[in-house]
Amino acid sequence: MIVDEVMAGSPAAKAGIATGDRIAGIDASKVFDLDDVTAAVAELPPGTEVLMKVVTGSSERQVAVMLGRATDQFLAWSAAETEGQIPEAAPAERANPQVSSGDRGYLGVYLVEEDEGTDGAVIEDVAGDSPAAKAGLKKGDVITALAGKATPNSEALIAQLVKLKAGQTVTLRVSRGGWAKDVKVTIAPIAAEEAPPAEEAPQPGFLGVYLKANPDGKGALVDGAVAGSPAEKSGLSKGDIIVAANGKKVSDHEALIEVLKTLHAGDELQLQVMRDGWGRNFALTLGSRPGSVEPPAAPERRRPRPVRPKAPERQPGFLGVALEEIEGGLRVEEVVEGSPAAKVGLKVGDVVVGLGDKPATKLDDLVAILGKHFAGDTIQLRVEREGWRRDLKVTLAKRQED
Repeated sequence: MIVDEVMAGSPAAKAGIATGDRIAGIDASKVFDLDDVTAAVAELPPGTEVLMKVVTGSSERQVAVMLGRATDQFLAWSAAETEGQIPEAAPAERANPQVSSGDRGYLGVYLVEEDEGTDGAVIEDVAGDSPAAKAGLKKGDVITALAGKATPNSEALIAQLVKLKAGQTVTLRVSRGGWAKDVKVTIAPIAAEEAPPAEEAPQPGFLGVYLKANPDGKGALVDGAVAGSPAEKSGLSKGDIIVAANGKKVSDHEALIEVLKTLHAGDELQLQVMRDGWGRNFALTLGSRPGSVEPPAAPERRRPRPVRPKAPERQPGFLGVALEEIEGGLRVEEVVEGSPAAKVGLKVGDVVVGLGDKPATKLDDLVAILGKHFAGDTIQLRVEREGWRRDLKVTLAKRQED
């Protein structure tokens, strides 16, 4: 929580707390906003001493804090000045300087503190029914700009957020899984009087797969999926090899288990899976572990996918989509199974808006591009999906035989 005002001559001022400092913790609890502060002290009587973790720039220190007698405001003082002293309580009309003007607002995101090496502020969690939740922001999203100004890290985003007022609408630039989107959010007023409801302890996440070592190399070999589990619902099956989870490489089944230990029920999980030499990304939401799990029946052995011969040189290139001209681009009407388009994840409803560095508005544009390329060549498509935009590199193949 960013300090918005420090009263002149107060114990907080004597302790060195200044406007712009960030309160990161109270005793053993993390603090992200005013609601967290209220929850941490709601049951404590006046005169109770707590320890606050205060961050100034890149430095961090512990400050002793005492609750006022007349109000629930924090009064802070230096540990060296507190022996035998109890500071006077602040006047009632100054009890809550953070929201006294009535125009302070909040976005409703919790940010990752250690975000070095990222290109923006990484969202650790989203508060329920907050402006961020209503705008569709999710855990793992990266905010790279606010109102056109870059936010290279959490500190830069917070510095801009504290200047916003309730009711103000701003545009956030959000990155999710390689896709970028501009999202409009209306800042909501802070309800300082309401303490947040007690949160239930998060339950361990449940994927629902049986794993074993992969005798053919790296990755976690799936030996079966629990009926009704997130794994089965997403399409994972026996024989699949999980090679990455949430962007982290999976060297073996034990490495995957370590990743799953850090997740809870309701968390999203991105898996990179190999099946008979074909790669695919799976996105699923972890569930709660059931009381008992019965081993799955042995699935029917699938016929291996036939290996197609390598295309001869200089064969005409094949993309594998049917397109329709619409305003602003070319909409995908059909994707041929196993085609280059399918391999890069093109779906029905996607809109191709660019070919290389040129816009795509006519089917003739695509025909002209394909006419200059052959099987084995790589072309770049700019694709839009539900407001998100992404560049895809597609390696053309030989036209499939009927």
